[in-house]
Amino acid sequence: LDFPLHIPVGHWKIPLPAHFTLINITLSDLDDFKTLHPARFLSGNFTWGGDLALRELPVTLRGKMVVLGKEVSFDATAQLAAPSLHFELIAAFNRTKLCEVWGSVMDSSPSCLLWPMMVQPEEDISGLNVTSLRVNVSDFTFNLTVSGLGSFLNDELGKQLTSIVNKNKANIIAMLPSLDARMAGVATSGILETLPKLQSQCHPSVLQPDTIVGGSQLDVLNVQGCAYPTMLPGFDVDQSKCMDVSSAMSTSSVEEGDPIRARAHAVAGIHKLVDPALRYVPNSNAASFECSGTTLAYHCDLVSVVPVDPNVLPRASKICVINHAGFVMEFSAENTRTGGQKATGRYPIDQTQCIEPVSVDGTREGDQFKMHVHAILGKRQDTTRDILYANNNLTATFECRGTTLDYSCKLLGA
Repeated sequence: LDFPLHIPVGHWKIPLPAHFTLINITLSDLDDFKTLHPARFLSGNFTWGGDLALRELPVTLRGKMVVLGKEVSFDATAQLAAPSLHFELIAAFNRTKLCEVWGSVMDSSPSCLLWPMMVQPEEDISGLNVTSLRVNVSDFTFNLTVSGLGSFLNDELGKQLTSIVNKNKANIIAMLPSLDARMAGVATSGILETLPKLQSQCHPSVLQPDTIVGGSQLDVLNVQGCAYPTMLPGFDVDQSKCMDVSSAMSTSSVEEGDPIRARAHAVAGIHKLVDPALRYVPNSNAASFECSGTTLAYHCDLVSVVPVDPNVLPRASKICVINHAGFVMEFSAENTRTGGQKATGRYPIDQTQCIEPVSVDGTREGDQFKMHVHAILGKRQDTTRDILYANNNLTATFECRGTTLDYSCKLLGA
């Protein structure tokens, strides 16, 4: 911005060219709303709009100016009375990124909330495009200080700038709504610059354990790729069903590395997109979820990730056994190298108990464990597969079904 300034010399004032650059603006007390109308859909598929009004808004401006070839700094404060803002913006999302973080990851931080927003900075394209930013204020106070020219000139320039703004206050207030398009453009440019930086603080590979990603089969629930959902028929309580991702979706719609999500539907109840996201790797692992609750309030948890290949022993840091059998049971985990064991207490049907192999004395990474199950008042037998201990935050879960003398405990997803 260019302003006509003057430098005093005796009884005269010599015209002085000056160029101003605004470095940053700080807005305070943005949570002190007088009225707030949250963002809502407007015309079109992607346009949102909203309004807010504040009682007052303290603003701090920092910048620099060049006077006679010399760069100096200035600080200004303004108190805006009864400011109001109307905004309209277009929000477009990257569907793959949205699939990766939808749910608890997206809720975890502002950066992760912005992660799925489409942005291509190299092409100056932002998925968050401000199309209208209309500001109104009823009044304001203004004060400015200058540093870098010496005490006398600093005071003189500060007074002149403050006087210019105050003399033109009415014109400035009347002009603000007409700056709609310009302010929207500035906001969009700022978003384009800062959005990639914010998104970089929320990469899903950091927020979700690497060990979860990579599944070619889903157990218990239906699966939904981000574009091509396939539903399993309904099934009753204490039942499970599996789906192979590659057959549930055509090979042209899912590729290695694509994020996939399980989706649950409680019949006569709500739909739910299940956490966490998985990454598709053919013939790798089976991911198993367990749902519990009521039709309108339930949750589905990832309970097991194991290799699809039955000849490959699962690696896990926790071993669990679900009791879906007709008896009270207990189980123990034995380290086949040391002979050390850890046992659970007795527990009834529809409950689960877990053992962490590392809690067995002398356990090392890669040690093999056998699980011995005891049906109270019935027989003892081992689970269908052994487990290798690994410090990977994964769980291998078995499910026992049957009666005291005729039951089996199979690995979920196997």
